[in-house]
Amino acid sequence: MDPEYLMRLFAAQTTERLDKLERQVEQLLVALDKARVEQSAYELRREELITEYIVALTPRSKAGKAKPQ
Repeated sequence: MDPEYLMRLFAAQTTERLDKLERQVEQLLVALDKARVEQSAYELRREELITEYIVALTPRSKAGKAKPQ
């Protein structure tokens, strides 16, 4: 076979593989961004629940203020 043909074939296959890897990296970056957003939402909700729990456990006077201890 012609060496020049083989080099062009190799280059084309290499480019194709690189393009495929680039698409995979882009998909992974999108998935990572989505996971970060979900994690942030989870952490925010967790903080909200902790605050609600603390508020629910805080003794209140009839005026709605915390009782002095």
